[in-house]
Amino acid sequence: AIGSFRKRGLTKVLKARPWTVYVFVVDGYWQNTHVRDFLADLSGLDGRVEHAATLRWDDPKADPAEFMDQIRNVMIEQLADMRSRSSAEA
Repeated sequence: AIGSFRKRGLTKVLKARPWTVYVFVVDGYWQNTHVRDFLADLSGLDGRVEHAATLRWDDPKADPAEFMDQIRNVMIEQLADMRSRSSAEA
């Protein structure tokens, strides 16, 4: 599942200026969350990275809460789609 969303930093970034936001979802690396674990078994890694959406943030003066919710929802939907395709391939 998508973990907690750290909003403070993203809020500051979005309030700085308009942005094009590229949303990516990563799946399959959760067991290797530390660099040492990741590097210890590179040949055993089985993960994917997919582009989920390209979104425009045009109003730095607006409250970004709804936009961040949209990003999170896109990520949740993409992860569910990735996992359903993975199950169908197995």
